[in-house]
Amino acid sequence: MRVLRNETLSQTVAEMVRVSHWLTFQALFQCGTTECTSAIMQIIWTVDGVSLGVDALVYALGLQANPDAARVRDMLSMAQYKQSKAIMYALANTVKRFYKGAVTPEIMEVSKFMEMILNGCSGETRDTDREDPPGPEEAFLVLRVVGVMGRAMQDASPALISSVLRCMKKSDIPLSNQRAAIQAFMLMDITAEIRSPLLEVYQNPQSPAEIRLAAYQVLMKNPDHSLIREITNGLKDEKDEQLKSFVLSHLYNIFNSADEKPELKELVEAALQDQLSPTSSVFSRLSKNYKLSSLLGSVQSNIIFDDRNTLPKELKLEASLKAFDRSYDMLEVGVEGAGFEPTIKALFGERGFLPETFSRLMKLAGDSTPMLRELLDRVSAGRGRNRRQAPEDHLKAIKDSFQKLLHDVRFSAAPEATAVLRLLGDEVGYMKTSEMRKMLETLFMYYHVFIRGLPAQAFLKLASSAENELFFHYIFMETSFSLPTAAGFPLKLSLSGVFAAGARGGLRPSAVTEASFMPSVGVELITRMGVHLPDYVDAGTEMHTNLYHESSLRAKASVKTNQIKVSLPAPESNIQLLSVSNKLLSISSGQAKPVPSLAEDRVDSTDCQPLLKGLNLCTVIRYSNASSTEQTPYFPLTGEATFAVEVQPTGKVSEYTATITEETVKDKRGRPKAASVTLSLKAEGQESMEATASVRYDHNKNTISTELVIPDWDVEAGINLAVTQSDQDGRRMRGFTVDVTTKNIPQLTLVGRARHEMMKELMLQLQMDIPSLKTDASISAILKRDENVQMDLESVLHLPETSCQQKASLKYDDDKFQVELKTDLNAEVKKMIPNAEEHLQKLQKLIDDILDQKVAKTDMKLRHIVTKGIEAGNIWLDKLITQFPSLATLRSKRSLSDLTLPALPEKLFLQSDSFFRYEFNKEKIIITLPLPLGGKTSEELNLPKTLFFPTIDLPQIGLHIPAKKYVLPSFSIPNSLGLTIPLLGLAEASTKIHSNLYNWEGSISGGNNTVDIPSYAVQYKAMAQSISLLSYKLEGAGMISERADDNLKYLLNCSFSHFLLDTSFSIMETLRVTEKLNGQAIYKFEASSPLGLHASLQSSTQYTSTLNSDDVLVDGTLDVLLKLASFQTNASYSHSYNLRPLNHEGRGESTLRFDSPFIRFQNMIQGVYANSELNVVSKTRTQKDVFKHVAELRYKDAQLTLKCNAVGLALGKSLNNIVEFGLSRHMSIFRIESQADDDASRVYSLITGSLSSNRMEVNSEGSLTFDMGRALHKVSVRAGGDGLTFTGINNIQCSPVTMENTFDGAIGANGASFASTTKVMAEEGRGELNIEGSVTPSEASLYGDLKGHAYDAATTNNMKVILNRRALTFTSNTKGTLRQMTTESSHELTLTLWTLSLRSKSDNFICEDIYYRQNTKVDVKPFVLALDITNKLRFYDLSVNKEGHMKLDALQVELGGTLNGTFREQHNIQHTYELTYKDMSGSVKYSTSGNIIDAQLSHKCELEFAGFSSNSKSMGK
Repeated sequence: MRVLRNETLSQTVAEMVRVSHWLTFQALFQCGTTECTSAIMQIIWTVDGVSLGVDALVYALGLQANPDAARVRDMLSMAQYKQSKAIMYALANTVKRFYKGAVTPEIMEVSKFMEMILNGCSGETRDTDREDPPGPEEAFLVLRVVGVMGRAMQDASPALISSVLRCMKKSDIPLSNQRAAIQAFMLMDITAEIRSPLLEVYQNPQSPAEIRLAAYQVLMKNPDHSLIREITNGLKDEKDEQLKSFVLSHLYNIFNSADEKPELKELVEAALQDQLSPTSSVFSRLSKNYKLSSLLGSVQSNIIFDDRNTLPKELKLEASLKAFDRSYDMLEVGVEGAGFEPTIKALFGERGFLPETFSRLMKLAGDSTPMLRELLDRVSAGRGRNRRQAPEDHLKAIKDSFQKLLHDVRFSAAPEATAVLRLLGDEVGYMKTSEMRKMLETLFMYYHVFIRGLPAQAFLKLASSAENELFFHYIFMETSFSLPTAAGFPLKLSLSGVFAAGARGGLRPSAVTEASFMPSVGVELITRMGVHLPDYVDAGTEMHTNLYHESSLRAKASVKTNQIKVSLPAPESNIQLLSVSNKLLSISSGQAKPVPSLAEDRVDSTDCQPLLKGLNLCTVIRYSNASSTEQTPYFPLTGEATFAVEVQPTGKVSEYTATITEETVKDKRGRPKAASVTLSLKAEGQESMEATASVRYDHNKNTISTELVIPDWDVEAGINLAVTQSDQDGRRMRGFTVDVTTKNIPQLTLVGRARHEMMKELMLQLQMDIPSLKTDASISAILKRDENVQMDLESVLHLPETSCQQKASLKYDDDKFQVELKTDLNAEVKKMIPNAEEHLQKLQKLIDDILDQKVAKTDMKLRHIVTKGIEAGNIWLDKLITQFPSLATLRSKRSLSDLTLPALPEKLFLQSDSFFRYEFNKEKIIITLPLPLGGKTSEELNLPKTLFFPTIDLPQIGLHIPAKKYVLPSFSIPNSLGLTIPLLGLAEASTKIHSNLYNWEGSISGGNNTVDIPSYAVQYKAMAQSISLLSYKLEGAGMISERADDNLKYLLNCSFSHFLLDTSFSIMETLRVTEKLNGQAIYKFEASSPLGLHASLQSSTQYTSTLNSDDVLVDGTLDVLLKLASFQTNASYSHSYNLRPLNHEGRGESTLRFDSPFIRFQNMIQGVYANSELNVVSKTRTQKDVFKHVAELRYKDAQLTLKCNAVGLALGKSLNNIVEFGLSRHMSIFRIESQADDDASRVYSLITGSLSSNRMEVNSEGSLTFDMGRALHKVSVRAGGDGLTFTGINNIQCSPVTMENTFDGAIGANGASFASTTKVMAEEGRGELNIEGSVTPSEASLYGDLKGHAYDAATTNNMKVILNRRALTFTSNTKGTLRQMTTESSHELTLTLWTLSLRSKSDNFICEDIYYRQNTKVDVKPFVLALDITNKLRFYDLSVNKEGHMKLDALQVELGGTLNGTFREQHNIQHTYELTYKDMSGSVKYSTSGNIIDAQLSHKCELEFAGFSSNSKSMGK
């Protein structure tokens, strides 16, 4: 259908509807193409008369996204055919979504159609095919629709805009049409052509207020400065209060809104400077604009009144949402109404129906009902008014009043109201009161059709035939994409899926009712791959994959006395429960041909299993197995494949019958004695089968018995249910019994009992017995309630060779709450697993086989290696036992070769016992919570003593309530609120677990243990018994007590014991408050192990203080011990201090000692603060005074002094370090002196420094003296306001070499400089190196000079680098001599932005017969390069001279040179060459001549060229 063009589809759609109306609509709606939408319109045109369903369908099509020109044309055709409201709005929404800024012919046609209908609201028509001219309602509809299309109509037809303007100016049309004409410009651009008429309407005082306000709202859509100024200036002389109130409120809302543009707010602020602010009263009966803004959006409302009516003329509510820095219109609801005042006056006015009726009812009631009379007095007129006297015939008067109401309503003008709704910025539509009656009639008609008529017709059709069908089709997946290919044709891949579900069936009523129901579900997936060129080529391969399910149910039912019979005929054909098939099609030239499957190795199998008598469940598989054939495609491209699950009839059963029979047995008196219901199922045919199930109830015995009999399957089972009741010891017990039997053999017995006695005792019991499994279980619960509450629960379960029993007991009384749980589990292991010994022997044999395996490339077995490894480990342990005797218990005395698995126990058991008890505390504590305003009275809070309600008088509705005064009682707020909380009681919990493998016991108790003095205690204990590694013991206790002498004590003890580790931990704290506050805390920790580990930690602290903390004394000690075999380390720390905060005094002292085999040290710190002076001294000693350190810190008179002195001895050397630091308000100084010496050498260092507000200075001196010589070092650094300077001297004397280095530098505002001189002297040599550098704002330079000689060699080198604004200059001269040999070179490089100059000379002389000289010149200028090179080489009788030059200019080249070589004067050779090029012409010349070994050689060559011509000459001799 999607590839059909409009001409083809329009011709076939009528035939499609005749075939299946329902299927055609499903296909067209899911087609989605423009042609399909046109086909839907074509079907709709055939619907006769006005149909609400047609309007709804067209309106829904108009809401579809992304419309095209064809849809616009279809909507226009539908609107030309029928101008209903829904169709016109559908056309408008389609045009609005289609318009993207370009006017198309379709939009032009729509604008002409609208202009033809509207025709300037003249009431005349220009349509020759139309007989009746358009009325006001149709003109109103067109104006609303034009407003929805907005900008599209404005750009398409200026004539239509002129027609709308004429409607706006007409005064002989309804006000609603005028307002609709104005509102049509809301979505258009307000041009000068539109703005001027709108401003005239707004400024016309003769126009109604609602018309002027509508023009104002359109103008304010995009205001400017002149418009706002013109509007505000006109407000000064405005006489219409409603208009003035609305405009002012709207402008002030713009000014106060945070959503508006700042430019607009500034314009409004400037215009409203001289205007009064609008009143803030909501119910002032003045027209207003209300706006509420938030971060999520804004809500705006318009309420417009007129001076003639009390009800609002227009109400509008707008809501917008803010998201992503933009505002979106969400909802707009508007209601416009008029003419409701006569109806309101007739009902509630002075002589209205309701006041008159109440008055008559009051007279009629008289004095018989004073309450009603009082109520009527309140709602009637007040005392000061003249009450109307009702006539004697009250009923006649009420009747006359009702007739008057009908007369007033009938002859008054009919009220009008119009409601407009917009959602998400789109106008949904409008509704008028004149249309409501017609709409109600239509809805009532549809109610009768859909609610009453159609269900009845559907039921009659369903009950009259069994061939009814209903199917739904849905395309759930459509995906396609194209890929480029090397051939240039696009390869298109597509995948689509269709889901179809439905059913066929019905009823045929007769003596034997026949019912049929056949549901089916199908899913088809179509995958296509091929080349698709529209209108040219469509070829490819399609693969259809189908999933299908169907089922069928046909039944015949007949009803007789006490019997119902249902017959199900056996299926005559196969039923596909699930079918999955796959086939390939070849598409070419619009034809589809199946692709044949591979014939080789074709699999075609059917596997059936019996399902019921006469029915088989079969699995069908058909596919081509291409795995054995090469060059074949993979599945599923091998051809057609099928997988199906079917129900296939065998043909031996013709019918299945189910019969339900009811029978009642009565006694001699006619009372029912027993009743039974029997269900019989039968399969009739060659393989007949019958099954019977019955239920019987005995009224006398209160028993229910069921029975199931299937003779062919040898099944005979029954279930009996009996309700019992007995009396024992005067207590009644009720119960039930359920027995399940098979062939009268009990299989399951379930017994339940319950007993209840006057809310004092309750018993529930449930027992179950399964003899075939040797299993029984029981659950019992007993609840006793007397003075105490006790509940016992017990469950018992017996399985073969296994039993489990659980008990739970709960007790509750006024003193305690107690819970006890017990569990007992036993299992006979050897009886449960008779062949357990065989499995154990097999496992033992497997271990022995592994140990007896030989190791590769050896003659040893694995058992031998393991045994020797264990022996080696035992030997190693024997050596350690001498140091750690406790390791003897860890040594294994068995070898792995003797390893045998332990035997299984005869019996496994697990017993557990848990207990919990809580004893309540009878004492309570009262917590007082202060209340706010506590103690205040109502008089103090200034609350009124009376409450006064004024008179309420509404004469319009006859309501009068006189003034009333109520006296309020005085009250007071309590100061506090008491809350009673019970004190903590005593709790206890314990658990015991006992089994073959593990025993565990744990308990915990704690709570309030107060007797005479308050005391709280907690105790816990846990103990495990098993193998040594898993056995442990954990116990502890904690206590908090308070004695009568204000002594508070905290105590905590904890210990853990294991065969590898024993630990204990204890805490004790006491606090006593008398005239002083005394406290003590003791902490202990100990750990020991048989492996030789012992550790302990003990801390003790005492604290004494006065109550106001003016004298505090604290003493404390800490001792630590760590012992591991012979290694022992201990440490101790003690501290003591005394503080007097009020006197600003304090003293403190601490001592730390550490002793170990590796290091020992002691530190003592003393501190005193008195008379505003702080003095702290620290002394440290280590290893018998091998290292000493003394530090002193003193603070007095805003001066801080720190002195440190360290003395040590290491490796025969004496080390000494002194540090001094001073800090005051104006400066700080420091001094660090270090010294190390022995008998032969000495090292000394001194660093001093000072820092003040304007200067910093650091000096460093150092010396090193040793046997070979000495070294000195001195540096000074100064920094101040004038810059940074530094100087330094380094001197090293190491016989026979002496080195001296001096340097200095400065950094200031004018630049930086640095100079360094280094001198080295030895016996046969001397050297000197000078380096100078400077940086100024105009120049940077670096100089270096090296001079030196050693023995017969000497060298000099100087270097100069200068960088300024003119150029970069680099100069270097180097000279070296060794006896008569010399080498000398000089280099000069000058570099500017546009030039480069390089001069390089080298002269190397070894002797008169051996030397080499070279001279190089390079000049580079813009577009010019010049190079000259001269080389001379002499090596005994051989000499070589070479000269060359080159010059490169723009489009010009000069190159030339000579090469001469001689050997002993009689052998020589000479070569010259020359190359010139200029202006596309040039020449090349070279010549070679020489005399070598009595031979003469001569060769000359010349070449001249100009453009493409050349002349060459060559001569050789």
